Amino acid sequence: MVRRALIWGTCFAAVCYVTRGYVLRDPDSMLYEWIARTLEIRPLSEWIAPRFPPTWPTQQGLFQEHFAVFFWPAAALGRLGLRGALAANFLWVLLSWALLFRLARAVADVETAWVAVFFHAVSPIGVQYLVRANHEPALACGVLGALWCIASERPRPFALAGFVLVAIAIKGGLGLAIFPACLAAIAAGRRRRADLYGLLLGALLSAGFVVLYEIAYRRAAGTSFVAGYLHHQLPGVIEGERLGLWHKLGNPFYYLGAIAWFALPGSVVLLIEGIRRRRAPWKSLAPAAAWVALLSFMSRRAVRYVFPAYPLVNLAGAELLVEHPRAHGWVRTNKQLLEPALALFVVIVATLR
Repeated sequence: MVRRALIWGTCFAAVCYVTRGYVLRDPDSMLYEWIARTLEIRPLSEWIAPRFPPTWPTQQGLFQEHFAVFFWPAAALGRLGLRGALAANFLWVLLSWALLFRLARAVADVETAWVAVFFHAVSPIGVQYLVRANHEPALACGVLGALWCIASERPRPFALAGFVLVAIAIKGGLGLAIFPACLAAIAAGRRRRADLYGLLLGALLSAGFVVLYEIAYRRAAGTSFVAGYLHHQLPGVIEGERLGLWHKLGNPFYYLGAIAWFALPGSVVLLIEGIRRRRAPWKSLAPAAAWVALLSFMSRRAVRYVFPAYPLVNLAGAELLVEHPRAHGWVRTNKQLLEPALALFVVIVATLR
């Protein structure tokens, strides 16, 4: 434990140092970092009601596109003198890797867990989101954590409910996709009432969170968050539905193509080994398939919408790879080197970015 804390503490400090002057380029990251920085200097009572930059081209006034919960860790780290948005993003990334490791260990073994984390870390999506300030790594923590609770030998209904709440508090409406993903995981694995109770409790906690958030928001901003959120989100959904049925029929191919690229190398291993063996590791793939299937019904589409599917596909690829005795033996023999190697890889990538 001390060795692990030393490795990742050093890695975190190094990443924070090499990215202190990094220039963000994607609009969402630029916006979210600006919002987090403004919260740093505002009283805690106002953290629930962030605002758009005065010169932001598309929106003005109160930021109501998402719950403000996502900005709070970044603002808190910023008050400590760090570049809060990037530091928080990296912590979310590390937590998502830890939860992916636990999930992989629960559905397979430790060797598979190491390969799954490495696959996801070196994948195009893993490298791309290492130095960003977006919601997706935080959303992945909620989804991977919930799936780990379901795959775990010991029932964890309260932890499952907490991870469901995290997914919805971070990503709002899109976070609701965690429910079909979890139900697919339950159907593909052991069927326990405790897991269903955990999902139900998560739904109740999330509903309670929305009510309390609305009350607090009205007190802080003098207006309704829920009304503002729907005002921002519904027009885009309605506009997307005007694209027609043919556009929507292309969604599965769009997302499968995105997964094939952004989940490399796990996606290629999964394809090759799955065809050769004529089977697929459905405990990993079922929740990913449910997530993609649900999003395919929406005309609006984006690579980031199916972000939780990428680590799951890499996990599925890792499961098939580690079934080879030579691969399993190599990972088992070199496990002690994998953690510092991963930390070094992270620092190198962050430096090159």
